[in-house]
Amino acid sequence: MYDSQTALIANYINPIIGDMEVQDITTRVVDKYIQTLQKTPSVSRKNRKARTEFVTNSTIEKIIKLLRCAFKQAVRWELIEKNPFDNVVLPKTEYKKRDIWDAETIRLALDQCTDSKLYIAMNLAFACSLRMGEILGLTWKNVHIEDENIATDNAYIYIEAELARASKQAIETLGEKDIYHIFTPLMPNTSTRIILKKPKTDSSIRKVWLPKTVAY
Repeated sequence: MYDSQTALIANYINPIIGDMEVQDITTRVVDKYIQTLQKTPSVSRKNRKARTEFVTNSTIEKIIKLLRCAFKQAVRWELIEKNPFDNVVLPKTEYKKRDIWDAETIRLALDQCTDSKLYIAMNLAFACSLRMGEILGLTWKNVHIEDENIATDNAYIYIEAELARASKQAIETLGEKDIYHIFTPLMPNTSTRIILKKPKTDSSIRKVWLPKTVAY
């Protein structure tokens, strides 16, 4: 998440309004900024071709959301009286409807899985609504599936970390406080690292109860 936000800042914020004073950014300036973004060429990720010619409406929505949060802090610090990114009229974004697996599809996928570790991960994802990073961030100290826990329906896992890929810049910015471990890469010259880190929000740190079918 941090990498994507720094990319938005580097590619679409700093080049256009980065030199402006906070106090000079008004609602009218924001409207013109959005119009400029719609005509701005899309920047591709490293070694990837851009999927669209210009910045998409969904990306513009992310940019405005990021700036709204930043300017909310500026209001709190009394640098400005009101947030120019509030009540902004955004270009319409069309969201593609995601295909949702039904119970039969989930059962079929589990039946076809022959990898024991992947089978456990799939069960945790389906039964406990865990994200991939949360599943990969689990260690045995987080897993409580002793016989007495299972017998009393008190088997659970404790989510307190997640696995993620981050750039070196993101790692430096996050600091040691939020990063528990940096894994040694197979290719030393790669620009990113796999890290075990603190979840994005405090609410993501939680106890997740396991049904007996998963605990066993």
